[in-house]
Order: sequence, then C-alpha cells, then structure tokens
Amino acid sequence: MSMSAFLSIPLISHYLPHLFHTQVIGEINLGLLFLVGQYAIGGAVAWRYSVQLRRLDAQAAQLALLAPGRTAPGAAR
Repeated sequence: MSMSAFLSIPLISHYLPHLFHTQVIGEINLGLLFLVGQYAIGGAVAWRYSVQLRRLDAQAAQLALLAPGRTAPGAAR
C-alpha cells in the first residue's frame, strides 16, 4: 500500500499536474497534503508490521519449547 502511494506521486505529477496544484486552504494544495500523507501511511504500515511481528515472536517462542533439547529464547540453560 505504501509503495503504491509512493510510486503514484511521479505518475500523478506527470499525467495530472493540475490535481496536485488544486488549492485546499490558503497555500496548502492537494500535492502537499498527498506528500505529507505519505508519513501517515508509512507510520501505519510500520505500526502494523511491528504488531504482526510480536505475534510471530510469540509463536516462535512456543515452537522453540517444542523442539527437543531447546529452550525458549532468553531462558537459562
């Protein structure tokens, strides 16, 4: 999602430049809002990725306990 939004910037600015020049409030235009929105999209993707990795870390720790001769990460041997 973030990659498609990022790659759409040069496409929109080339094929639909009037869209990015549309004034919203004062000196703020749609192009500026779109570019600033990239930070929000990137942050949301990073947050979701970290949540998913926490779930995978918990599953990996459970699997490590099932392996013969292995202990959970961080456990004393």
